Amino acid sequence: MLKANQIMGINLWFVVRFDVTNTKRLIEDMSIEERKRFDFDIESINWEHYIKSVHIPGVRKHLLRQPPAAKL
Repeated sequence: MLKANQIMGINLWFVVRFDVTNTKRLIEDMSIEERKRFDFDIESINWEHYIKSVHIPGVRKHLLRQPPAAKL
């Protein structure tokens, strides 16, 4: 669970929880060939890193047109 008051200058007033249940079900329903072709391990994602280093900077750059901020 990612908790923060502020991430890269953006004030947060909520707690984020990532639920991968549906993704796990989808992977379970895939054939062995599909699993090999779309090699995807949902458990390997570091959500805190993704939000702080990928998602928020992308929103700031592409949607808000703000300059890059210093990394946390």
